[in-house]
Amino acid sequence: MDDMTETRSGFSLGRMLGNCLTLLILLATLGVAAAYAIVFINPQVPFNPFPPPTYPPELEFPTPTPTSPPLEPTATLEPTATLDPTNEPIATATATLEPTATETSTPILPTETPTPLLPTETPTPTPVPFGLQPGSIAATTSWFHGCDWMGVGGHVLETDNSPLIGIGIQLGGELDGVPKNMEVLSGSASDILGESGYLFDLADHPIASEETLWLQLVDVSSGLPLSEKVYLITYDTCSKNLLLVNWRRLP
Repeated sequence: MDDMTETRSGFSLGRMLGNCLTLLILLATLGVAAAYAIVFINPQVPFNPFPPPTYPPELEFPTPTPTSPPLEPTATLEPTATLDPTNEPIATATATLEPTATETSTPILPTETPTPLLPTETPTPTPVPFGLQPGSIAATTSWFHGCDWMGVGGHVLETDNSPLIGIGIQLGGELDGVPKNMEVLSGSASDILGESGYLFDLADHPIASEETLWLQLVDVSSGLPLSEKVYLITYDTCSKNLLLVNWRRLP
């Protein structure tokens, strides 16, 4: 009887020790699991043997501050009634922009008044070398063609009245509505008017005109004028159907 009691006591003590050991292992397992969970949630706990590296703080760029407020137009909407084809008014909005800020710029005025450049000298026209011989112009009758003719002729002379040959004489303008543009050389009518004579055949009858024709000496090689233009008066009579115009070099 006593042996059975001792056997049961020994068996109960062994089971208790096994249960305690099992409980300790279970608690240890739960503690390790809890530690892993805490490390997973917050890796920076002090008992974490492998904490993550600490990164430097992020830099923040300064926010620019505007020096002056920008100009912003203020829009004011004003309804305007418009009739459509059905005679029903349609309200339309008209936008009026009003600037909130105005900048006034100061104009830059010149400190000095520019002085205009004026010519210091007035150019003097080059004098022509020839002019009319004193006593020209003379109207006479044509002794070589009769009354059924009209023309202008004369001579070109040096300062000592010696004849000059090869000087150009130009006649221009119009006669009785007909344009005239003719040119001859001094000496071309030497058989009629002498050594330096020239002659223009204008019409087959005398025609009156009032300064519609002109004569001028020109340089044959360059075309430059050698005299001023001389305007002529012609007549419609046989006694004045030839105008004699003589030229002489000016001293």
